[in-house]
Amino acid sequence: MRIGIEACTWANLRGYGRFTRELVSALVREFPEHEYTLVLDEATAAQGKFPEGVTIDAVATSEQQIQAASADGARRLPDLWRLGRSVARAKYDVFFFPTRYSYYPMTCRTPTVIAFHDATAERHPKLIFPNFRARQFWRIKSKLALWQADQLVTVSHDARKQIAEMFRIPANDIAVISEGPDPVFRELDDQEQELRIRKKLGLPIDTPLILYVGGISPHKNLDGLFRALVD
Repeated sequence: MRIGIEACTWANLRGYGRFTRELVSALVREFPEHEYTLVLDEATAAQGKFPEGVTIDAVATSEQQIQAASADGARRLPDLWRLGRSVARAKYDVFFFPTRYSYYPMTCRTPTVIAFHDATAERHPKLIFPNFRARQFWRIKSKLALWQADQLVTVSHDARKQIAEMFRIPANDIAVISEGPDPVFRELDDQEQELRIRKKLGLPIDTPLILYVGGISPHKNLDGLFRALVD
């Protein structure tokens, strides 16, 4: 099977970028019988390190798409057209958008899978977007993605519930897929190493800890995390 994957978020060191990199790496490792092509802008292609066995389709755009797709940015129609045209010409058996954040409309009939990671932007728009214009563009893009997707996927059962309720679609129409974590993320049972790390960082020896590795944006609700830790 020839699988095309939208990869304009590849250079993002966290969030969607990490999700895309780890998932693609896991796919190539676990299912090498398929052909994988990453479709991305030239600027991102120049920055990335890619798994062996994937093909890179670097599309010329006026700016890096991960920046243009940000909440306070605006993607240019000619760039979206170039990306969509490249997908249409390749005639993939299936095309996958790892996130609606970097989704762009396509005119081809290629079966399309789109990942909706959550409904946070719909539930808390004022915490995500800087103005009404940005909120409207996101709303339009999301509707187009829902219309074009042959299959919606998300990363957890809770996210599926949120998305189903927000967009009024059956939860059974949304598949929950496993993320592809880096092998470094694994459970360790080494008390001596834990003790050394606590001493090195000046952390209490016998006090339970919460490790948070996400962003500090308002919608992350770090206040709630701190309250939970204190309580």
